[in-house]
Amino acid sequence: GEGRGSSGSGVLLDYSAAEAQRWLGEVVGRPLEGDDMAEILHTGEVLCEAMDKLKPGAVGSWHKGSKIAFKHMENIGKFLHVAVGLGLPSADLFVTNDLYEDANMKQVICTILALENLFTAS
Repeated sequence: GEGRGSSGSGVLLDYSAAEAQRWLGEVVGRPLEGDDMAEILHTGEVLCEAMDKLKPGAVGSWHKGSKIAFKHMENIGKFLHVAVGLGLPSADLFVTNDLYEDANMKQVICTILALENLFTAS
């Protein structure tokens, strides 16, 4: 992927994105390939899989291999629902469109790093 125009805080965001990608890969037990986090997380499957590893059973079942936008959004929603239940402050949480429309990846990264913090601090 070419990524979108990186300006201003691009370097910091790249670092944070790389860290989020590394940690999620560690959680799911395989490196996440690619250099576009929006693409990697688009279907919500990786997020649900990671959450299932962190809090077994909390996500329940999720849609795998679907091409349907609605199901992707449902996956992302399930992940966010569990994140809220874990007590992540709303300031740290992204909303579905931040990720799905690639509208605010900074916030998506923020959520993942907040989650990492939560699970590695204990």
